[in-house]
This record gives sequence, structure tokens and C-alpha cells, in this order.
Amino acid sequence: MTDLIPILINIDVEPDEREVSLGDHSPWVGFEKTFAYFKTVRTRLEAVTQAPVHFNWLVRLDPQIETIYGDPAWPVTQYRHLLSELQNSGDEIGIHPHTWKWLPEIARWKSVYDPKWVRHCFAMSFRTFKREFSRAPRICKFGDHYISGQTVSLMEEFGLDCDLTLEPGYRTVAERGRHEPGTSPVLDFRQALRFPYRPSRRNFLQAGGHWWSRRRLWVIPVSSGATSGEVIRPSDAPDHEVMTLNLEFYAPLFRYISDALLGKSTKPYLSIVVRSDVPTRDHERTQMETSLDNLANHPWAHRFRFVTGQEALPYFF
Repeated sequence: MTDLIPILINIDVEPDEREVSLGDHSPWVGFEKTFAYFKTVRTRLEAVTQAPVHFNWLVRLDPQIETIYGDPAWPVTQYRHLLSELQNSGDEIGIHPHTWKWLPEIARWKSVYDPKWVRHCFAMSFRTFKREFSRAPRICKFGDHYISGQTVSLMEEFGLDCDLTLEPGYRTVAERGRHEPGTSPVLDFRQALRFPYRPSRRNFLQAGGHWWSRRRLWVIPVSSGATSGEVIRPSDAPDHEVMTLNLEFYAPLFRYISDALLGKSTKPYLSIVVRSDVPTRDHERTQMETSLDNLANHPWAHRFRFVTGQEALPYFF
């Protein structure tokens, strides 16, 4: 496996709008389009790599979905046929909990990071998934880049294998520029590791050493780099403008950073993210299509292996 490069594409399956109106039961057109698009992408990438191509789909099954649709399982019941086809293709379905809470006094959604609410959001997502799929989820990616010692502990407690949330290089949720109500916890990921690891039980941003000091859970960070194209070392992170490999971002920068990561890392891999609503927006859809075209045409494309979270783990040992 030494010459092969694992690539994870992690797709957040969620409503087309972030702040969905109460009672708005509109279908998730973005997911429908994303499903159709990645079906064609799979065929192309399999031809290029001469290997099976698998994606990770992280589905919203949390209290916001329950409040809007009357059932947190609505995405599964609405799109069971699509999700079944994805599973039959070898893809992994997981959970994507958000911590949105409806506040009547301001008539808006608010991201709430109270530990009891965070646990409630995760537990609802986990139990809904288990009921609908007759098995526990194996992968999780929390919404809005939120990861903490608590969320890592929850994932381990509930028996998940992989976390796909961590975005190294960013300092706070509030820093991302959204004007939405929320408690905006301070999350400093400038020193976060940029390779897959099993976290220390004392500090989830550090790798555990001996077996008794590390968790069973794997953290597979989203790939990120400086917009200069440099591969960032943890000590350099505060001095650089950082961008994660998000398919909706500017395609030339996506290519610049991905090429740097592939060319300069001793054990290269890419973990790429995208929201399911991207195909509903022309500019972002174009960036996504261009970046995936660049990957398919990369001179090392024959070495790429598009894998699920679990399939990626043997590459890191």
C-alpha cells in the first residue's frame, strides 16, 4: 500500500438552507443533485484509478431536523432509495450532528454548545441512525467544524471508529465570518495535528502514546494548508492564511494546496469536504467540478484510492 494515496471525500447531507424556516418541508434538492453528480464522478474515477471508488456521506439526524420535519429520521425515510444505492456501491453512511436550537424569543436558530445539548444532539443522531439502518454508525463529522474533548469522548463512548471533523489551522468558529446567533466557543486548531491519529485521553489535539493513554477512536483531520501552497507545520500555523480542502472553495487554491500536500508529505492523504447544497449554487458547483476534474487528471491519479473512513485506516499504520 506504500505507493497508494488514500483520498476521502466527505459529503455533508443536509438541507439546502442553513436556517430552515419552521414548517418548511422542502425536499433537499442539493442532495438529490449531489447524488446524481457523484454517480457520474464515481464512474470516471474508477476508470482512472482502476479501483473501486467509495465516498463518505454524513447525514443530518439531529434536533433541528426533528423540529422542522417532525422526525429526525426524515432524510432517511425520504431518501432511503438513494442511501440504499450508495451503500450498495460500497459507500459509508454516517452522522453529521449540528447543535442548532430554535429560540422562540428571537424567532431564530442558534448554535448551542452547552454540554447537555451537545450530548442530546449527538445521541439523537446516533439512535436515529441505529434505528433506521439496524446498525450503529461508524463515522461522524460534527457540524460547523465543532470538535471538543466532549465530542471525542462521546464518539468513543458510543463506539464509533472515526471522526472526520477536525479542521487544522482555524482559530474559532466565530472567525469563519458567519453572522448567526450562537455561543461561539473558542476553538483553537492552529496547533492541531495534520495527519490521522488516535488522540490522547488527556488532550484530543495530541496523539496518544501507549495503548492505555490513547483512545480507540481515530481522528482523520480534514486536509488543510496555507494559501501560499506551503505545508504548514503546527508551529507555523499562526503565521499563515489557512484553507481546508473544501470542494466549494476557489479551485486554483484547492489545487495549489492539494498538490503541496501530496508532494511534500511523507505519508500523503487527502480528506476533502463538501456540503450537499453546493450543486444548487452555480459558482460553487463550478469550483467543485473543476477541483474533481483536476484530481481525475492528476499525474498521480493512478495511485489514488477513494476510500471510506474505515478503509483509510490500514494506509496509516
